[in-house]
Amino acid sequence: MNKKGFTLIELLVTIVIMALILIMVVPSITALQNNNKDKPYEYYADSLIEAAKIFVDKEGEDINSIGAKNFIGCVDITYQDLLDSDLIKPFSDENIDCSNATVRYTKSKKSSSYNYDMTCTDTTTNEVVYVHKEIDNKACSVIDTDDKTPPTCGEVTGDSTEWTKDDRTITINCSDDRSGCESVTKTFDSTTKIGYIDIKDGNNNTTSCPVDVYIDKTPPVCSNSGGSDNWTRNSVTILGTCTDSQSGCQTPSVSKLYDSEGEYLKQSPGVITDNVGNTTTCPSDQTVRIDRSVATPYILKVTNERAPMVCDHTFEEMKAGVYGPIHCTLYAYDPPIGFSQHFNHDDKNGSGINAELSYFQAYGPSCRNPSSPGTFPWGQWNTNAWGNYGISHCSSAEYYLRYRDNVGNLSDTLYLHIYYGN
Repeated sequence: MNKKGFTLIELLVTIVIMALILIMVVPSITALQNNNKDKPYEYYADSLIEAAKIFVDKEGEDINSIGAKNFIGCVDITYQDLLDSDLIKPFSDENIDCSNATVRYTKSKKSSSYNYDMTCTDTTTNEVVYVHKEIDNKACSVIDTDDKTPPTCGEVTGDSTEWTKDDRTITINCSDDRSGCESVTKTFDSTTKIGYIDIKDGNNNTTSCPVDVYIDKTPPVCSNSGGSDNWTRNSVTILGTCTDSQSGCQTPSVSKLYDSEGEYLKQSPGVITDNVGNTTTCPSDQTVRIDRSVATPYILKVTNERAPMVCDHTFEEMKAGVYGPIHCTLYAYDPPIGFSQHFNHDDKNGSGINAELSYFQAYGPSCRNPSSPGTFPWGQWNTNAWGNYGISHCSSAEYYLRYRDNVGNLSDTLYLHIYYGN
């Protein structure tokens, strides 16, 4: 018989194999032991769920806080509820306390379910011997699916009756005894005085709640006045009047004064501002025409071309804008019986000539004024003679001429000395 023993290598291999077997087997044994240890608590939890089902059937409408026949949501049934209803007994081991257990009954429109939380403690050692948690931390609530009553508007925060041009965020609470509802927050970003926030209950009934927003992002409106297409010799003030139906105008109006002669087209009185800082430039639609001068008359033509005339300015200088007083001497002949002059009608681009005012006086021992159409009395100012006078047998004459424009300005006087000789 061969009595040869194990070699060292064979012994080591055997030890390794046994170790691997232990590694694989021990966890399974431990798990089996743990499962067996938890089985009594799981069975007890199953009894709690079955008891909760009976509790739900027994309580009916009283199972929920609002007493709704048709509801969705969840209800928490406590260990004490089940104990008081004689639906359960304490855990079989009197040293084990599982009294903090809760069963949650969840109901939807199509199905229902039960979940539970339970922690069991050894009362002698205060050691936790079993824990099971599958209920979330969100509080239970129920919704009455028969609820047709809209929710009620509640407390508002963030609202104000002080106007602003900034965005405003407002939150409104709501209340609803049957279906429940949550607060709603809304940001308003446009011109609004009274806004509305819609609240909704759990059964989709809605209420539109008014809130004070008082946002003004609309510029004020400017209405202009004071200008005119007509000429005047007075100072002119154009006015821009402010209107704003939201925050109101910071100032009622803005104005601009014109005190210098000239023609001003497409004028704006300025900028208006409302009470929160929105601005508007008033329209450029005003016209201002101020005329405070009129050109002095000057000679354009003399009909008696045989008569030489000497002036302190030439015709060209007069036409170029050399205005009065201008002095001229005209050497006329008699016969012919008279002469006439033609003058400019220039008002320096102003309101225009309204009238010619002339003064004519002739001298001589046999000087006379023929009674012909268009003649005027001698020795006084006359209107609109337009330079036409008839005289006869006069040795000399003095002729004064000035213009009045359409706003009443009077020009300097043109002085014309007329000398009659043969």
